[in-house]
Amino acid sequence: MDYFPIFMQVRGAGCLVVGGGEVAARKAAMLLRAGAQVHVVAPELSAGMHEVLLGAAARHSARGYERGDVAEAQLAIAATDDRELNARVSNDARAQRVPVNVVDAPELCTFIMPAIVDRSPLVIAVSSTGASPVLARLARGKIEAAIPERKVGDIADNERRGAVTGGRRTPDTLVRALDLGGIDVYGRHRHGVLAREAHRQRPRAAAHLEHRGIGRRARRDVRRDRTEERILVPAHRVTG
Repeated sequence: MDYFPIFMQVRGAGCLVVGGGEVAARKAAMLLRAGAQVHVVAPELSAGMHEVLLGAAARHSARGYERGDVAEAQLAIAATDDRELNARVSNDARAQRVPVNVVDAPELCTFIMPAIVDRSPLVIAVSSTGASPVLARLARGKIEAAIPERKVGDIADNERRGAVTGGRRTPDTLVRALDLGGIDVYGRHRHGVLAREAHRQRPRAAAHLEHRGIGRRARRDVRRDRTEERILVPAHRVTG
């Protein structure tokens, strides 16, 4: 592991973004969503950056970067197309012990920014530590498709109130609430356990099929279903 993964509290903190383009706009937007006080330094702003700053808790200095800008910040991001300027921001930040990220230049960074899946209050960070940004984006896409955004907030609220688990925080109950289908949220060592739990809690109708003259083929299917414990049973088949 080349980097120590960490989530930083920036609510109310002064954060510097050097650059006014679309990449800088995305970084500024993320900081603003986290509650930071953003200072953008750039002679000109893109349309995207104008939109991000509109009505936000941010200020814009329409000029070039100055060393004193870093001194006022608790975190700095350089996102310009000028490599020399980015290196200056990095050197100044390091000299003043300010965490710094330079877009597309990990060698100039004291921290890197992962791909984010934001299902607040659930936030998932994915990183290849700079080795393969495409791989990180692919992984993020898989996670985004797997976790339904509309349900996470409600489940978290219910969990706080104890309504989902009846006061007990059990992973099985939360998985059923999320309806994650066949996602292996436990790891392979849990496949058999989850499968056996599912069969124990099946609707009784499945157990009585053999007594209703369903035929040899259906009976074989029922027997096979009882033994396939290596397959992760979809969460919606597990009934509480």
